Amino acid sequence: MYNLCVHPQDAVDLLNEMYALDGAATAALIENRVPCNEALLEHPTIQVGATNRYGHGLVGLLGVLNGLFGVHNTRGCIIAMYDEHTGELLGFTTDRKAMRDGLTQPAE
Repeated sequence: MYNLCVHPQDAVDLLNEMYALDGAATAALIENRVPCNEALLEHPTIQVGATNRYGHGLVGLLGVLNGLFGVHNTRGCIIAMYDEHTGELLGFTTDRKAMRDGLTQPAE
């Protein structure tokens, strides 16, 4: 059965379940970015990060998922949480307060 009414928290729950099952695979998938063209770079909701050495924007799964749910003040609602000291992926949230409580996210 298809879930036709998915909310950001549903995506976060699935990402956290995936992380619990295989943290290394989840981290690799989330941290992988691929070059994209100017049209995707200019998309109004898909988040595209910094450019590579060839000047192409870089897009990853989290940017696409955030694009699905939209942006507010240029920020997506799904946040990958990383330990600020080790850089290790800790999980996912939609709670920006968690970010202020000592967790960080990778630079785009």
